[in-house]
This record gives sequence, structure tokens and C-alpha cells, in this order.
Amino acid sequence: MDNLGQDRGMSTDISAQMCFAGNPQQVFTMMSDARYLALKCATAESSEFTVATDQGEKVITISRIIDVDLPDIARGFLGTPLTINEVQRWAALDGQGCAHATLTITVAGAPAEVSGSLTLHPCDVGTCVELTGKVKVSIPLFGSKAEHIIAQEVQHIIAHEESAGNEWLATL
Repeated sequence: MDNLGQDRGMSTDISAQMCFAGNPQQVFTMMSDARYLALKCATAESSEFTVATDQGEKVITISRIIDVDLPDIARGFLGTPLTINEVQRWAALDGQGCAHATLTITVAGAPAEVSGSLTLHPCDVGTCVELTGKVKVSIPLFGSKAEHIIAQEVQHIIAHEESAGNEWLATL
């Protein structure tokens, strides 16, 4: 399901895959559904989300506060709890059942960002959504360590989102 990639000295690669027991249209609809977004954010201390359309793209903006058990070294730079801000910009589903989105995740008040893409496509179990990206933390000497901590937290979030998505799909 996940892969913490190589530390390239300037950022850390990250990839993950979520598999859903639904067809591409159902999963594409789910990604911006208010009930799914509420399930997705359920483990956060607090959250809010919006869905808008901008020049034909579906823009999903999520802000959530999460309490993470950080090592002392990271807590000093990142703070706790973390306010995670996420923006997904989805293009329309194409005739092959595929859709692509850009993804940006920032940590409020910290020089940390995840940037990448999401690709929704048909797969053996129904529909998969693949995340590929980079985690960048601009903190001298400790940035690489903080990048790995954030990459691990993204992996936990992805696993929860996969579970929430399959729960949502089971109600159709």
C-alpha cells in the first residue's frame, strides 16, 4: 500500500495506493462527497472542508488538526498538534475511467509541504487512487528527519482514507 522513498537530500519521495471496491465513477464522486469527507476527517481533533469548481476542476480543500506523537526534536520545529491543510485539484473523469489531481499538503506555521499528484484508475479490485509526491521540510540539519516523520503520518492518513472510502462505498 505504501512506500517511503529515497531521501534525495532536498526532499523525500512518497508513494501510496488506495484501493476501493467501487467503479471509477463512484470513487470519483466519493472523493468530493461531504459524507465521505466527514468520514475521512473523523480522526482529526477538528476539521473543515470545502468543495468548489474552478475552471472545470473540482477543488477540494481540507483543514484538519491532528495530534501526533512527535519526537522532541520534531516537536520543536513542527509543533503539536499539527494543523494540516490539503488541497486537491481534480480534472474530470475521462472516458477510460481515469482522473488526475494535483495535491498540496502544508503544515500551518511550519516550513513543511507535501506536493504531488493523485491518479484515479480502474484496477482489479475496482478503482485505485495512487499518490506520488515529495515531502519537503526546510529546516537546516533536521529537515530530513522531519520529512520522514511527515511521510509516515501521510501513510497513516492514506490508510484511514482507504478504510473510510470503502465504508462509504458499502452504503451505495
